Amino acid sequence: MTKDEKPKDSIKNNLRTILVIDDNPDDRALTVRALSIEFPFLNLKQIRTFEEFDVALAEGRFDLVITDYKVHWIDGLEVLHKVKDIRPDCPVIMFTGTGNEEIAVDAMKAGLDDYVIKSPKHFVRLPAAVRSVIDRRVERKEKERAEARYRTLFEDVPVGLYSATPDGKILEANPVLVHMFGYPDRDAMMKMNLADLHFSPEDFTRWLNSIEQDGSVKNFECLMRRRDGSVFWVNDNARGVVDPVGQTHYFQGSMEDITERKYADEALRESKERYRLLYEYAGNAIFTYDLNYKLTDVNKIACDFTGKRREDLIGRNFLDLDIVYEEDIHHLKKDHEQLCTGAKNHVVVSKMRFNRAEGRYAIMEVTGTAIYKEGKIVAITNVCRDVTERERLLVALEESEEKYRTLVEHSSDGIFIYANNSFLFVNDQLCKITDYTKEELYDTSPWKIIYPNDRDKVKEIDLRRKMGEDVPRAYDVRIVTKHGDIRYCEFAVTRIAYRSEDANLVSVRNITDRKQMEDELQQSLVKLEKTIQNTLQAMAKIQEARDPYTTGHQLRVAALAQEIAKEMYLPEEWIRGIQVAALIHDIGKIYVPAEILSRPSKLTLSEFALVKTHPSVGYDILKTIEFPWPIADVVLQHHERLDGSGYPRGLRTGNIMLESQILAVADVVEAMSSHRPYRPAHSLDITLDEISKNKGKLYEPDVVDSCLWLITGKGFKFN
Repeated sequence: MTKDEKPKDSIKNNLRTILVIDDNPDDRALTVRALSIEFPFLNLKQIRTFEEFDVALAEGRFDLVITDYKVHWIDGLEVLHKVKDIRPDCPVIMFTGTGNEEIAVDAMKAGLDDYVIKSPKHFVRLPAAVRSVIDRRVERKEKERAEARYRTLFEDVPVGLYSATPDGKILEANPVLVHMFGYPDRDAMMKMNLADLHFSPEDFTRWLNSIEQDGSVKNFECLMRRRDGSVFWVNDNARGVVDPVGQTHYFQGSMEDITERKYADEALRESKERYRLLYEYAGNAIFTYDLNYKLTDVNKIACDFTGKRREDLIGRNFLDLDIVYEEDIHHLKKDHEQLCTGAKNHVVVSKMRFNRAEGRYAIMEVTGTAIYKEGKIVAITNVCRDVTERERLLVALEESEEKYRTLVEHSSDGIFIYANNSFLFVNDQLCKITDYTKEELYDTSPWKIIYPNDRDKVKEIDLRRKMGEDVPRAYDVRIVTKHGDIRYCEFAVTRIAYRSEDANLVSVRNITDRKQMEDELQQSLVKLEKTIQNTLQAMAKIQEARDPYTTGHQLRVAALAQEIAKEMYLPEEWIRGIQVAALIHDIGKIYVPAEILSRPSKLTLSEFALVKTHPSVGYDILKTIEFPWPIADVVLQHHERLDGSGYPRGLRTGNIMLESQILAVADVVEAMSSHRPYRPAHSLDITLDEISKNKGKLYEPDVVDSCLWLITGKGFKFN
């Protein structure tokens, strides 16, 4: 195609129909003639009336409009506006002889594509004008298509694209970049400065210096900051766009988020470093060689073991270095063959002897692993673990186990090991205790020999032991023999590992004879305690026989004191001792004449002084009797008071026994609420007011509170 043919094709491809609007038939004819000569292929449609123009507009089948300015049925500017409203891209040429320069300017501003003076000499210029506006239209469309392609590329390319001024003002950003930085839209991001997007100001300075010096930057990796403050890695490629005088007009660039790659690279680097550290300091000698036994790598421990430097080992044949004990080389070759043929699933483990640098040999556990490259075995890595000491210990262990078995079999205690409700081991003595044979025990559950009522206790202790709780190591259990006899035994249980599983080791001692002796002793103890109780009650009655007005006083005091002690959560032994002391706390009154004790009138000072001796007299009587509790001291102090006003010693707070303080409150409450020859019984309110108002002064506060709660809260009453 020649240069002349190309424009003709452009006109032919983009111009098919022209509307010619003119109310002068001669001018229309001249116009049609001029255009037909130049463009014989055109459809030239003449418009004579407004109706024809209106129909043509509605149909829209035209590519260019040529109109006169002054037409009797329409104005040329109105034609321009109507055409542009419907077809903004349709060229309009005004071909007129009635216009002027001002009209031409207004028309051009309104979108007119060309203005040609209608005169005989200008008719020949009309085709050129047509060609010019069509060419401009074609160029405009090409430019629009190019811009659309660029915009599509700009918007859809999977990397962030941007342009910015030298001072960092962002001029353009594509959606990928906006999304990359976490901004809601392009306008929001364009308010930012490129420098503010860099995490480090120094990075932006280096980027700016590089682009100013070299005109561009390539593969510039740096940290950027998102809108929410988080950071990420980018790979930035940019160039400067310069103006005609060589000044940088703006920057164009692309950014790719390489955070994942960066982290992957870092992870790979760390992985390689960990592998190297693991390889070097794994705690075992490591030898790597190719399929011809040529060493390609060794670690430091392998060098130390062989006494050779790394450079003296690499490249040498592993079999020629006298490292493997000569008689065990066939094991190494067998492992090598199994790995190469895949017979052992890429890993083999065997034991063989290696020669040390100092001449001795070591027993090594060698784990051989095949190394693959592109699906093929290219090398073998042997991790060699020194198990010399372990092998020695295994031999010693076997000997020890034999000694242990001998010891267990001849033990005087029954011994068994169980796990998962099965006997794993029993000795002969257990058979003697249970009357079962070993075969019978192995075929049954350990729970069968345990008395049914004791099974839950044993299971609970076993469960708590498994959970790591503190449980008694030894406890009593009844067992049932093969013949149905019940025997008392002491179980001593220890958790052990037996044959690679958790198990319990139980030592069983037959304590049936001891239990029988304990039962007999307990019965004797019960009889003795009953005798002591009867003796104490007899002593109390002897004293009360001399003072009929206080009959039952000591029993009632004992009942209240015992309940107060319980309310204070004192130990059971203390409670028992308080009860015994209360039963005989007035035993010393046996030395006070009966007429003084029962006199209905007020006592003289000397008589009252004689009564006040009864705690000391009681102490002297009781101190020679060996009670399990400090009965004599409790009786001696039961009339002492916190403020020192009591007797016989005037003891104060901190020096009075708690048992005596409990006995004191119980004694006061019972005495005040009972009838005496010299006064009637006080009401309960007066009695309780006495101990309440003197709480902390005469009486221990905790004791008073417990007594008040017993009587007012729990409804305690004297029998």
